[in-house]
Amino acid sequence: MAEKGYGDFYIKTFLEGLGVPEDMAASAVDKVSKDFTEEERISMLMSKRKGLGREKMIRFLAGKGLAFEKILSVLGGDDQ
Repeated sequence: MAEKGYGDFYIKTFLEGLGVPEDMAASAVDKVSKDFTEEERISMLMSKRKGLGREKMIRFLAGKGLAFEKILSVLGGDDQ
């Protein structure tokens, strides 16, 4: 899921929805985050969606379960 750009929150929630115990889901998310950080996922998605405006990009990335603070960090600057 991470390689498709989904964020840690989305992955953890998805795994828990499948019945994976919370501690195992958290452990899986930690491992994924070390291999492919949310910042890398954000950059990957941004390069694929170059035509989106700032607000639409933020909504798109947030919809993938990516952390808002990390989205703003990668986009550069605070939300206006």
